[in-house]
Formats: sequence, structure tokens, C-alpha cells
Amino acid sequence: MTKAKTLVEQYVEDPEHMRLFQQERAIYEVTELLESVMDSQKVTRSELAEKLGQSKGWITQLLDSDKNKTIRTVADILAVLGHEFRAFAAPICISNEKSYSATIEDGGAQWGEPYPAVHTHFKIAG
Repeated sequence: MTKAKTLVEQYVEDPEHMRLFQQERAIYEVTELLESVMDSQKVTRSELAEKLGQSKGWITQLLDSDKNKTIRTVADILAVLGHEFRAFAAPICISNEKSYSATIEDGGAQWGEPYPAVHTHFKIAG
């Protein structure tokens, strides 16, 4: 018996839609990572802005919009928060099947608990 495709699975069958979906997924995941690190260190947007020499509005726009976050900007934000940016690539998986998330523990990336592939989870160890 064939399982019915989700709306996302149907949408990304078109290669252009897949590209757009992956771009939005990456922006979302990076934003969630930045906010998770800030939360784990109890750093406010105002405090982050001060550390970066930017305005709170700049931080808000960066985190609340779908504005493109450059690798340089992400690495800079993580550096002032005492973290280094690490990236990895994995084959595209658009389904409800289990996948694995990267987590930050003890200063390095580790593989975490399985999660549905369409969700992003970040675990920041204190």
C-alpha cells in the first residue's frame, strides 16, 4: 500500500519549488540556531546588538524577517556568543520518516535524537 504524499512532498516535486523550500528551510534553521544559543545564554537582543556594535532594530530585522543571513554574519553572531559556526550537508529528505538532528554539546557538533525531517530541533548544552 502506497502512503499518500504530504502537501510538502507534492510541492517539492517541482525542482524550482524544491530549491525555494531548501532556501527557506536553511534560513529558518539558522534563525532557530541563533535564537537557541541566545536563549541558552540568556542574552537579549539588546545585549547581542551591543556585543556586535549594531542596533537592536538590526538584530530584530535579522531574526524576525526572512532576510538572508550571510555566513559571515552568522559566524560573527555565534563568535560573540562564544560558539563557532559549523555546517554540514545531507541528502535531501522530504518526508515524515525519521531523520537526525545536529546538536551542540560540549563545544562540538554531535548527533542528536531522531526527529521528523520537516522539523528542526536544536539542543544547546549549558
